[in-house]
Amino acid sequence: MKNKKLKIERDQLGECIHTALRKCCDSTPTTIAWNLIGLKAFDSVWKEYIDLAWEELKRCNSNNAWGGLKRASEKIAYGNYCRSSLRETFKLFSENDWNGMASFLGEY
Repeated sequence: MKNKKLKIERDQLGECIHTALRKCCDSTPTTIAWNLIGLKAFDSVWKEYIDLAWEELKRCNSNNAWGGLKRASEKIAYGNYCRSSLRETFKLFSENDWNGMASFLGEY
């Protein structure tokens, strides 16, 4: 399989992931994550995750972007309810869930 570069810009990352959770995933944990991300109370935690994900994705290509997203989820600091909820939800993701979440990050 040929390595493909990521085809998104930093400012597109959050929207691509959130959309992929809705359109490309259908598990209970991905549905929970999609709903949490949409809540106003999660804005700062979502931004924190996107910052972490962007740093991880800069070292990836589209063939392993899901691994970058997963590594970023493991770096979300525990602390408040929102951080802990998102981090614990991400722990429930299967490899298929991570692949689905990363589905809009490659060439399209």
